[in-house]
Amino acid sequence: PLERALPRIAERVVETGGRLLIVAGEASQRARLDQLLWTYAPESFLPHGQAGGPDDDRQPVLIAGEAGAPANGARNVALADGVWREEA
Repeated sequence: PLERALPRIAERVVETGGRLLIVAGEASQRARLDQLLWTYAPESFLPHGQAGGPDDDRQPVLIAGEAGAPANGARNVALADGVWREEA
């Protein structure tokens, strides 16, 4: 399931020095993903943020509603809501 796979994917991308853009169209799903990345494992810390903040360009993992040009420069994209986007 997404709740188990996405945090692991994000960890691997960050561990290798990459950046990840997680895309979900609905704000409520983005909020759930944000919470998930903070709480999926007690011993973990996965720095991330939701798009629209002042430090988007510094976030290794950024959660956004669109897959256009990622503010964090991510070359890896996870479409978390199951909707295909050509720009991804």
